[in-house]
Amino acid sequence: DRMAAAPTGPVSQGEMAPTPVAPTTGGKYQGDGSTSYNVVRGDTLSEISDKPQIYDDWTLWPLLYDANKQVIGRDPDLIRPGQQLAVPRDVTDDQAAAATKHAKRKRPPHLLNDGR
Repeated sequence: DRMAAAPTGPVSQGEMAPTPVAPTTGGKYQGDGSTSYNVVRGDTLSEISDKPQIYDDWTLWPLLYDANKQVIGRDPDLIRPGQQLAVPRDVTDDQAAAATKHAKRKRPPHLLNDGR
């Protein structure tokens, strides 16, 4: 098995942090395979989730929140620039369905950030 090379320098905010990832056969929730994302000003969980390299589906934002509660805190609508979020890749169809159900019950948009 070949592994991707680890990054040698800092990762720019708002970009996927390259991480060693074993080659996969694909999957709905694999995106580009990266396992972290650095928040930039104006980002929201739903917008991050909707990025093609993440899940390409805004309704999966609860997966990001659940994986990052210790980083984000109690309010999923308040994320801060510079926060590094884990991107779960071992998502089951049941977890994705539950996330979508939750996302569609919550009032959009999830646009709050602290403005930093």
